[in-house]
Amino acid sequence: MGSTPLRGDDARILDFIHRHVGGAVCTVCGAADRPVAAHLIKYTGIRRKIEYTGVRGGELPRGFLPFGDQSGPAVGTLAVCEECAPPCPLCELPVVTSAVKQFFETTTAALRRDKGGMVEWGEGHCPHSHFWRMRTLDS
Repeated sequence: MGSTPLRGDDARILDFIHRHVGGAVCTVCGAADRPVAAHLIKYTGIRRKIEYTGVRGGELPRGFLPFGDQSGPAVGTLAVCEECAPPCPLCELPVVTSAVKQFFETTTAALRRDKGGMVEWGEGHCPHSHFWRMRTLDS
């Protein structure tokens, strides 16, 4: 983020950039021990495991990071690693790649079909246009 001091809403960016979170696994690729973006995809639902082929009961989604202690429905985010959603060279926020979009769409359809919860986009993504860079980011 450079040496410019952050003020007000700019300080929130620090919550959105990639960082190491103990035990976090990327919800898209399953990689561990990589910095993850923790506010890219929000998850709300009953405690179920998301799989690419659908939803199976019994566990929380891979990569789930809860919002504090909870009883009842699981509410939190799905961790996405810096390989699946690389940091923007301009603002350091995660860039939503086609792999992340595909995961989001597949998961949304599976959860809707099986009434297992819902995912929605979080606030922690890059606002810049990366259309010209997508081929490089997705390769």
